Amino acid sequence: MMPGDCAAPADDADEDGDAIANKDDNCRCDANPNQLDFDGNSVGNVCDAPLTFTIADGAPPEFNKLDSTASAKMGIGCEFPVSLVATGGDVQVTLDDEGTAKVFAASLNFADTPELTCEIPLILTVKLVIQSLVITGVDPFAVGFPFTVSDHNAGTLTGVMDMVHNILVNGILNITESSNEALAMPGESPLEDVPGSFPAGTINVANAGEQITLDFASDDHIVFQQTTMGGLEITLTGLTGKIRLRQ
Repeated sequence: MMPGDCAAPADDADEDGDAIANKDDNCRCDANPNQLDFDGNSVGNVCDAPLTFTIADGAPPEFNKLDSTASAKMGIGCEFPVSLVATGGDVQVTLDDEGTAKVFAASLNFADTPELTCEIPLILTVKLVIQSLVITGVDPFAVGFPFTVSDHNAGTLTGVMDMVHNILVNGILNITESSNEALAMPGESPLEDVPGSFPAGTINVANAGEQITLDFASDDHIVFQQTTMGGLEITLTGLTGKIRLRQ
């Protein structure tokens, strides 16, 4: 196979005009004078397939748990903590030949939460579970983060996302118990392609592409907002913690 599936022959010509002869070029049809090859597979970054991370790595325990605060509102509201535990996903990274990487969280799967309690004193006590939560990305490789060539050559990339990562949220808000069914009816309310976003976090790709860590530290970013079928407005605000995936 030619580097990057390019059909240019391995000769003395320079198909992509990057001053590297085809026979020595690890991307014969895509200019890459630095010849950077992060994963060491003899295909340069600019024409290689994305690095793809799918298996959740929860050791040590602080990884793969994102802490947030949910609020439930009906006129007045309450707040309660939520921890989202990642069970797997599909996060992809592409690299250029100069110092910019792009990340795309194509999908992230989360375990069902424990039963969560929201209490509005003298008015309403609600218990609910967030179930079957799957978060998918919207814009492939729209979010970038910088890396240095020296870090690249050492096998580790670290940088801060240059924008929020837009997502769609799917799952179930299951109200398992309510002290006032007129205000909050028990039952399941679907989350169906609810728009939201991850805050701009720090990305770390280590061991020459064997694992990726997404590190969030936001207290006020609204991840998503949805109103249940019973009229209870649920807002997930803030995201703090790390998700680590490996190939």
